[in-house]
Amino acid sequence: MKTQFTFLFLLFTVAVSAQFGEGGTKDIKKLKNTETLVVLGYHESYNEAIKQAFTKHWTFTKYRFISGAQYRKYCKNKKYSFVIIQTIRDYQFNEEKYDDVGIVLGGNCRYGPQDMVAYANMIVSDSSYYYVECVRAVQLMQNYLEMGLKKRLPADNYGETLSAYNKNHPKMTNYTMLIDKQDVLDRYKKDIKKYYTLPLKITTQREADQAMMEGRKDVMYTMLFFDIHGYPYRCALRASDSKILYGIEGQNREGFLMGKHMLKGFSNTKNTGKLKVLGWGL
Repeated sequence: MKTQFTFLFLLFTVAVSAQFGEGGTKDIKKLKNTETLVVLGYHESYNEAIKQAFTKHWTFTKYRFISGAQYRKYCKNKKYSFVIIQTIRDYQFNEEKYDDVGIVLGGNCRYGPQDMVAYANMIVSDSSYYYVECVRAVQLMQNYLEMGLKKRLPADNYGETLSAYNKNHPKMTNYTMLIDKQDVLDRYKKDIKKYYTLPLKITTQREADQAMMEGRKDVMYTMLFFDIHGYPYRCALRASDSKILYGIEGQNREGFLMGKHMLKGFSNTKNTGKLKVLGWGL
């Protein structure tokens, strides 16, 4: 896959991922009763990575892998769901484009981003990074789908989804937060520990990715999420299974980096059902 996210790579040095959904609990229940067909053929490195990630981490439905040519044979059948790549037009950035991997229900051979029951951004700088992104995507989507079976989520449910994560997160003091210093506004880098008051290690995104691949249970890290409309969310993910522990909606004028209010927000250990909205996050 040749990502079309060049604009954002040039503008931001933050890590980007995403995991939400469009269909809500109604579609999640339908999807649970399908066989998931993972459509290959998009890019050789992606094909191998998504196969490994599904084989190791996916348990939500039965699944198998098919070619793009086979897709036409099955796409109208409602007993299947499909893992496909969608190109998202991001109107927040002058109609830039990026790719999402998402799950859609069968019954219609033509799908748009709004049809994805669950999805994750696929932001890769080179082919070697596909496996990291595919593992994270599979875990994120599965977490979302499992939560949607337990909690009633409406369609187009970004606020409700994050509120559910925020309300039920475990004790944040049980984890060391790995923060890539490139994700923090320059004027707060020297005093990060003044604002994020829980266990903290200032590091790089590479170390956070390595912790995820190792399934470490003692650390979490933050990532910037974009929904299909281009709106940003900064979330803390548990490295062991990519579960979102806490989410904050916000952006700032310097590239969606974390400032003091967002750092303090992640230090708030109180359970809350309210979505944290911090405006420009400075």
